[in-house]
Amino acid sequence: MTAFIRRWGLILLALAAARPAAGQSYVAFEDDWRRIVESLRFSLGPVKIDPVFSLRRVGYDTNIFYEDRDVGDYTGVASLDVTAYLPVRRSLILFVREIPEYNFYLHEKEMRAFTNSYAAGLKYLLLNRFVLTGAYQSNEYQGPATVELGRPTRDMSRIFSAGFYYETARKTSIGLSLQSQKMSYEDAPTADGTIPLSQTLDREERSGALEIYYRVFSDSMAFLRGGVTTYTFANEAGASRDSTSYQGAAGIRFPQLGPLRGLLSIGYKELVPRSAGLARYAGVTANTELEGRFGWFNLRGIYQRDISFSYYEDAFAFLANRYAAGVSVYPLRALRLDYTYDVTLQDYPDVWSLVPTPHRRDTQTLHTVGLVVRLFRTTGFGVTANLSDWTSTVAGFNRKRSYIAAYVTQTF
Repeated sequence: MTAFIRRWGLILLALAAARPAAGQSYVAFEDDWRRIVESLRFSLGPVKIDPVFSLRRVGYDTNIFYEDRDVGDYTGVASLDVTAYLPVRRSLILFVREIPEYNFYLHEKEMRAFTNSYAAGLKYLLLNRFVLTGAYQSNEYQGPATVELGRPTRDMSRIFSAGFYYETARKTSIGLSLQSQKMSYEDAPTADGTIPLSQTLDREERSGALEIYYRVFSDSMAFLRGGVTTYTFANEAGASRDSTSYQGAAGIRFPQLGPLRGLLSIGYKELVPRSAGLARYAGVTANTELEGRFGWFNLRGIYQRDISFSYYEDAFAFLANRYAAGVSVYPLRALRLDYTYDVTLQDYPDVWSLVPTPHRRDTQTLHTVGLVVRLFRTTGFGVTANLSDWTSTVAGFNRKRSYIAAYVTQTF
């Protein structure tokens, strides 16, 4: 009982001390209804349609596998994200979503892939105060499985989620959310063999959270969130990673507050391994992304801190701290120049080693420059050049990568 009180006392302390912060996931029913009915331009009878086309990374990558051997290729990714909404009698919102995506490689044909994700769900307003939500998602994605792995692999997840919320007239909300997620990974072939991602990372995550949302400005929402997540790995090779996480967060998301937009977030997490001999993690987490427009300049900054499971067979998990800063300059109304500096520090404490191993620390540094030309409204066509450098205290993990690519953006 003493441990339980201490654990939740620390979570509440983190919430109380937190600045306005992080990831708002719930949107009040009335706000959702108005966005769908009043803002979406495409309709098919009573159905509202929200299509988004994406074209990115159309260019040349000098190290597509992100290994110490350099293999370059011409690449491109095209996707279409279509969501259809059916609003019914101002009390029910039904939706379906489809996201087909194609990854193209000119020479490495085995890397070409077509993936498809889809979802369906509802939001129901009961007695003008209570909101029930439910959704199913099937996600299929080709990309790096974790920040540890630069090469793309195919990942799949199946997610069931539900929620029950009470909303006030001022759109303050309090509710309970539940989620069950099964995650599976494709093994990654390398020059030295195969990385058994499926053996070490396939798992099921079950979570429950209490959430409170409070409107502080006309379009900004502060929140408190606390919950529990259990991680159960599917295979014997990953069983040592079975664990339970207790987490809390506090924050504010402001889509537009004067010249500033983004989110601030700070939280607390305790990750408790079920395997004897592995130390728990207890500490601060963060997820902050801010940007502000000041005349000709747009400034942005990111700070993220969290613990993630490692796919390495000798490591339980790693602690990642990511820092990024960037500036955009608008010398002309239809032209934007960009620069971003981004660094991620990955630390593998000895107390999380599954087998005796030297203390490991990796650093990933990324420089990005580019320009964007406005096509119409907020849509622009951009060209970006990227140089990344990965260094590690463990031999054999230093690598470099660069690419130049074109893309289409919806946020000029």
